[in-house]
Amino acid sequence: MLTAAASARATKVIHVSSISVLEVPGRGERLSEDTGIEQNSRNGGPYAWGKIESERLALSRSRELGLELRVVRPSALVDYRHFDPPGLLGKRVGNVFVAVGMPGHELGVVDVVFAAQTLAWMVRHFDDAPAILNLFDPKLPTRRDLLQRLHRTNPDLTVVWLPPIVLVPLSWFAIAIQKILRPRQPAINVAKIFARLRYDTSRIAALAPAIRAEVQQSIPSRAHVPPASVADHRDLAVLAPSPITASVTTRRYEEAL
Repeated sequence: MLTAAASARATKVIHVSSISVLEVPGRGERLSEDTGIEQNSRNGGPYAWGKIESERLALSRSRELGLELRVVRPSALVDYRHFDPPGLLGKRVGNVFVAVGMPGHELGVVDVVFAAQTLAWMVRHFDDAPAILNLFDPKLPTRRDLLQRLHRTNPDLTVVWLPPIVLVPLSWFAIAIQKILRPRQPAINVAKIFARLRYDTSRIAALAPAIRAEVQQSIPSRAHVPPASVADHRDLAVLAPSPITASVTTRRYEEAL
């Protein structure tokens, strides 16, 4: 895709990656744009593996091809208009929702509409956009906040909390079973997947006022955007090498992703 972009004389590229490419920060540290990429790309499953390798390739090929690159790493996508809980919040079983973690802990998510608005802003202000952006909601919700949102549309839903003190020993047991049943395959550590992370959202929080101000300014004239405005960005390509992020990228042009 990068070669095709260069062949088409695009000089600027926005690569839509994922927050899942990052390694887990050390104790007391926050996940930020300075956090390193996970060294063992197969640690996080097929999705993270693909995203890690695609980001590495984007960084190396853009240098080789002389392309200016911006990397956007969306966190878990949620649609607050039609809310469906992200997987890291827990699992619904019938009319019971098993919520994993502690109610007051923040969860790294981003609304699909704000994600679309951010990408649209980066297209129009490429030179002002940071080289790397971890895309979160500027003010992260807690797990309790997300469950309250879910409960508003599912008032009969029963919530059962699975705190770390219970999850960790269950995860050890699951690892032991996996090693017995699949001795040649790496065991999945469920407790690690659901472990609490602390997030540094300062970069997206600093950009959010400009992004939202531009959205507000564009609302009255959205139906009167001149055709020439499309041509202004012919030198820019947006790469979203997965169905999930591709859908976000596409919606920038439908409701803006």
